[in-house]
Amino acid sequence: NESPSNAPVGSPAPGQPHDASAASLSPTPALVTKELQYASYPSPHPDDPFDNSAAISATKTSCQAKDNMRGNDSGSLSDDTATTFACASPQHQDEYNEDNHPLKGVPDYMALPAPEDINDEGGEIASDTIARIESLVGSYLARCFFSRNYSLREASLTKVSLMLPEMAGTDKEEVAVGGSSRHDNYLRTVSIMLERALNDRVIPVFVAALILLDDLISEMEQSGLSSKEALSQLSVVTPCLVSHLGDNHNKVVEGAETALLSMALSRCIGPAYIANLLTKRTEEMRASRAIIARMRVAQTLMYEFGPDHGIPVEELMGWLSEHAVGHKDANVREAAKEVAITASTIIGRSVERYLHGMSERHRRAVTNAIPARSTTSTAIDQSARAAAKGEDSAGLRLNDDAPLPPRRGRG
Repeated sequence: NESPSNAPVGSPAPGQPHDASAASLSPTPALVTKELQYASYPSPHPDDPFDNSAAISATKTSCQAKDNMRGNDSGSLSDDTATTFACASPQHQDEYNEDNHPLKGVPDYMALPAPEDINDEGGEIASDTIARIESLVGSYLARCFFSRNYSLREASLTKVSLMLPEMAGTDKEEVAVGGSSRHDNYLRTVSIMLERALNDRVIPVFVAALILLDDLISEMEQSGLSSKEALSQLSVVTPCLVSHLGDNHNKVVEGAETALLSMALSRCIGPAYIANLLTKRTEEMRASRAIIARMRVAQTLMYEFGPDHGIPVEELMGWLSEHAVGHKDANVREAAKEVAITASTIIGRSVERYLHGMSERHRRAVTNAIPARSTTSTAIDQSARAAAKGEDSAGLRLNDDAPLPPRRGRG
């Protein structure tokens, strides 16, 4: 019989080394969005013929500075990522100095080239989107945001993160005197920027977007925004993160998982909303890696929050039964077993109704993990859960040295 485990998917058994293979399930990363590292930078794309060695050197210098800021010791450049890279217009920035530059505050902002004009031919970028962003951050930052130079796109997101407190402070004053239109516009415009940036193929830009998202959520919390308002503003962002769970790039998947779990810890969003998102059918869910990543996030939500925060465990198990239990990929079936074991500690024998199609070996591992005193199909064995935390039935610690379950803080 396989020994049951309540730890998140991918955690090695006691005494066993961690399996780092591509097919294995690695533990969910700690929620340190601002310290999320990236190991490679993109090489020039063949569709971008303009080349300016001086500008490339400047952008590499900027990237090195950002590596140091985020804790990346390597700071190396490699050509293994196929992404778009192009130098911006070679015009000089004589009209700006260190004091009045629009990118002031961004590392090595004076070394960055000037952005080219926004190319909205072909209707790829809606004119009203351009107008909204220009109205919020100004023409220069808008041109950086839409630039073909990935360093300028990254710099524009970093600068917007720095501007958020000022934007939010101004909007709070306007809301206080009876107007909320600008407040809504600021949140909606930044969300539109995030939607575009989170779909950027360049990893440093994607990471900068995750940092901006984390800062935006912090501002929402500080402003006392209700959950309904926050979810309305982020409605274009959260589905994007879920879709990235099926991405081919490990850094993108890691970043999406980290962001979703960070949002689950926010009082403006919460774990129940994130758990419901995981059950939504999307195009990328046909891939095994996407299903495994969703189960990994779902299991972490169960393990970290339990039933006390509205986690729809039964709904998650229904999704798992439909998409994972009888999957043709053995890695998916193994992950489904681990999630079912975690769910069994919450919903008891109710988990058995979702095991149809599971192999006898996996089914036996799940049933063996069901708490012994779970006598009804819907009861949660509170005594077993308390014992697992080192508490008695009154919630008192049985052993002061016993560690509490890990609780991660938002980045």
